[in-house]
Amino acid sequence: MVSQSPSTASELLALWEGAHLAGPATRDDVLLAFAGGHLPASLGLRNAALMELRGALFGRSQALRCNCPVCGTVVDFSIDCASVADGLRPAAEAAGAHRLEHSGYALAYRLPEIADVRRAAAESATPEAFSESLLARCLISCAQEDGSPCSPE
Repeated sequence: MVSQSPSTASELLALWEGAHLAGPATRDDVLLAFAGGHLPASLGLRNAALMELRGALFGRSQALRCNCPVCGTVVDFSIDCASVADGLRPAAEAAGAHRLEHSGYALAYRLPEIADVRRAAAESATPEAFSESLLARCLISCAQEDGSPCSPE
């Protein structure tokens, strides 16, 4: 951890406590509010901002360790928080509606936002129900190639 001045250390402790009390579902809101007050709806922008905050609090370079689940090999490596944050930011064309055509169907959809994920999680008891709820929130239209509407099932 980067050495902190006393005021930064107490700020960091307050952040830790606030995030802990918030619980897993809204912990990122507490961290993002601390980082600058803006709470982006985009999952990519949220993750990029959280990575930038990590770099600001603990140093730009982060040492990591990964254990291969198949062979057990341990790999030590480091990441640059700013580079990872840059990779997490969505491209400008990611906003808005997208279209997917496959096997005689045409889907129009938008990318999920944090509110979609939270609502789907709150109303879903299983991973399958979560996936269906999230899809329903992000699907704009579903049509067969003749133009007749369809269900995404």
